[in-house]
Amino acid sequence: MPNDVFEAWLSWIPIFSTCTADRVAYKNAAMGMLALETASYFNPYRKWIGAQIGGDFFGYINPANPEKAAEMAGRDASVSHVKNGIYGEMLVAAMISAACVCDNVKMIIED
Repeated sequence: MPNDVFEAWLSWIPIFSTCTADRVAYKNAAMGMLALETASYFNPYRKWIGAQIGGDFFGYINPANPEKAAEMAGRDASVSHVKNGIYGEMLVAAMISAACVCDNVKMIIED
């Protein structure tokens, strides 16, 4: 599944449209590495917040389903990030999903 993400990247996204962790992971994939290794091999940005930028998409396509949003976001982030880099995208996706049906910001953050 994470390798499907890379197949799409290599087919549709120009390398210079990526930066930091994504660019390193993209280069690693272009060299033939498979997902999960692509996130950590010579990738000094692997724990940065770059994956959070894509987390909104998974929240929007999974309204009122934060668990599914987080699961999809985690799979997406795993190709270019590890640990906190992944967890950040999962959190953003879950909160946006919850925000689709809840207007209580405190509840969205705490739950």
